[in-house]
Amino acid sequence: MAETSDPRIPPRDRVVLRYVLDRLVDEDPRRVFAKFTDGSQWTRHDLREIARTYAAGFQALGVEQGDHVASFLPSSIEALSVWHGLNYMGAVYVPLNPAYKGALLEHTVATSDATLIVAHPDLSQRLGNIDLARLTDLVHLGSAEGGGPVIDGLNCMPSSVLTSQGSDPAPLDRPIEPWDVQGIW
Repeated sequence: MAETSDPRIPPRDRVVLRYVLDRLVDEDPRRVFAKFTDGSQWTRHDLREIARTYAAGFQALGVEQGDHVASFLPSSIEALSVWHGLNYMGAVYVPLNPAYKGALLEHTVATSDATLIVAHPDLSQRLGNIDLARLTDLVHLGSAEGGGPVIDGLNCMPSSVLTSQGSDPAPLDRPIEPWDVQGIW
């Protein structure tokens, strides 16, 4: 992997999520990365497979490197999966505060520059009461059924669209660089 010769810019495998994760898996794939309140845990290898699966799912939906994708999810395993999947493929993760509604939600959606939003069904209902700006697609994520309410003006899809493509995302158009935007909080 070619790096810049500027010593002020750290190497990709130290600051870009995709390359950090690949490096950590190469170093020790079985090391525990995260433990969850339900007692489950992910190793570094598990996380990379989840990230690759979600990256492939987002790519199948037409998300490209550099695209902004809004996430309207509570703190959860699903939110972590979306974040890592988007960053693994070089897209920009734009989490929305799950407390937002009305004018504040509308403003945040409008400034997100996203056409796709991934939302928990309990939260996605709030989208029906606002101007959707550029949003055209919604993936419901976080419910046992994998679906959610129909929102006028959005192509609503179940969570399975993000996990049915396998874990082999398409190659990147170009390397993700340390200066590329990875998230907007």
